[in-house]
Amino acid sequence: DVMPHGRLSRDAWGRWRWLDAAGQTHDDVEVCAPFPWSARGRELLIRDATGRELQRFATWDGCPAELRADLEAALAERDFVPEIQAIRAATHPY
Repeated sequence: DVMPHGRLSRDAWGRWRWLDAAGQTHDDVEVCAPFPWSARGRELLIRDATGRELQRFATWDGCPAELRADLEAALAERDFVPEIQAIRAATHPY
């Protein structure tokens, strides 16, 4: 059964798979949020392995709880923003 938005799940290798509203399965997809990171939750993309956009969510408000949880999990795996806490040395004089 396909939700009106589609369904996100994992394959046997733990990669994300997208079942779109038309019933077509897309393997090895990526969930990402466009910039800025401060606008998290406003817009979300699901792209295939080549970067082609499969689904765009302008907002997460209408997503069922199960889909939203999967989208958040996939996004958390992908997002990494380093935090520089200190610079101990520099090799360049500038």
